[in-house]
Amino acid sequence: MNIEIIETLSKIVTIDASTVEEGINQVDQLYRNEEIILDTNDYLSTEYVPLDMVNVNSSKDKVAPSEVYEFVKLFWPNWDNEEDAESLSAMIYTLSDPDCIRWMSENLEFFDQDLFEYDYHPEWLDSIEHRLLLIQELLSNRTN
Repeated sequence: MNIEIIETLSKIVTIDASTVEEGINQVDQLYRNEEIILDTNDYLSTEYVPLDMVNVNSSKDKVAPSEVYEFVKLFWPNWDNEEDAESLSAMIYTLSDPDCIRWMSENLEFFDQDLFEYDYHPEWLDSIEHRLLLIQELLSNRTN
C-alpha cells in the first residue's frame, strides 16, 4: 500500500504592494530566490492519504460505513451506478470541496427526513481523506 504524507508549512509575509497580484508576484519572487524560507517553525499540519486501495478496488468492498452511503444517496440517488460524466464530475467536485460538509448539512432540510434517519451528516465525512477514498471508490467502480 502507498501512503502519501503531506506536510503543510505556512508563513504570513507582510509586503508593500498596490495590488494583490503585485503582492503575490513579489512574495513569489522572494520565495523563489530563497529570501523567504519556510522551516519547522512554520509547521501547520500533516495529512496521510492512501494512494491505492488495492483490496477495496479488487473486492468491491466499501470504504465507508453504510450510513455514509445512505447519506450521499440523498444528494445523488444513482451513487452506485452513475455513468453520466457531468453527474460524476459534480459528485467529485462536491466531495473534494472544503465546504462540502457545510453545503450538505445546509441542504438536508430539503429532503424527506424519512429517507435518512439522522438530521445531521455522518462524522466519517468530516475527514478530507475519507472523502477522497469515496471519490477513489466512485471512480474505480466506473472503470472496473
